[in-house]
Amino acid sequence: MFKKGIIVFLALSLFLTANISAQDSALVKWSIASKKITETIYELVITAKVTAGKYVYVYGKGVEGLDSLQINFTDSAISKITSLKIIKGSKDFKDPIFENKTVVVSDGELQFSQQIKLTVQFLRI
Repeated sequence: MFKKGIIVFLALSLFLTANISAQDSALVKWSIASKKITETIYELVITAKVTAGKYVYVYGKGVEGLDSLQINFTDSAISKITSLKIIKGSKDFKDPIFENKTVVVSDGELQFSQQIKLTVQFLRI
């Protein structure tokens, strides 16, 4: 029961308090899974399925005005303990919009992970 409560908390926290921005969220389907590392540390694995024929910017590689993919939490009980790690689905692309500078994009299924730490105590039910 406790494990189920943690999973529900993580899912709600991510979807209700995380700030995940996409160029057009209707073109990307998001899903999340969590893996318990310790009592307070979890690894979130986020999958983004991009609509065929479209792509999502992952890293700007120094391109002015283009933010890299990031996860931000508004809940102070959640803190990031590792940097964002791309697992699969990214590739370099010379983008004519940015004067053919190389950016990293995903045009299929992108999967990335982030380790987080929870600083709240959960009641055992």
